[in-house]
Amino acid sequence: MFCPQCHDGELVKRRNKKNGQTFYGCSTYPACKFAVASLDRLKPTVVEPAVSMPSVAESNQGELIAAIRELTDAIRALATTKEPT
Repeated sequence: MFCPQCHDGELVKRRNKKNGQTFYGCSTYPACKFAVASLDRLKPTVVEPAVSMPSVAESNQGELIAAIRELTDAIRALATTKEPT
């Protein structure tokens, strides 16, 4: 999982030297000091579709399926792309 702060590093599991608790920190530390106690605290980012869904009658179900596949591919592409710093 990419670091939500710097978008360059990845979150890695680490252990606090003082109390032994585990946390997730950026692999680029000390350049990026992002840390979180649990990955559950990170909320997924909602991506608005770049293509609007057309109103589709029953006769156009093939077009609807094609549009859904196109949106799914666009969302997957965005999810795997690093955001610029």
